[in-house]
Amino acid sequence: MKLRGSHAERYRSLNTTGENQWLPGQSRNVTYITRLQALQAAVDHQLEQLSKDHPMRKAALISFDNEVIH
Repeated sequence: MKLRGSHAERYRSLNTTGENQWLPGQSRNVTYITRLQALQAAVDHQLEQLSKDHPMRKAALISFDNEVIH
């Protein structure tokens, strides 16, 4: 899955000596993502499915904040 905002490659380039960066007992097959990345991936997936299943339908995204603006 392609995630937006992933800085893994940039962080990997900082390890110039190639040393092991894992903590003892830490799982190495886990990818940690932010809530924003999870939401972006879910919205992307839903939009792709909608465009495949119903190409003529329109999509709208309504976001909410802590203020009401007229």
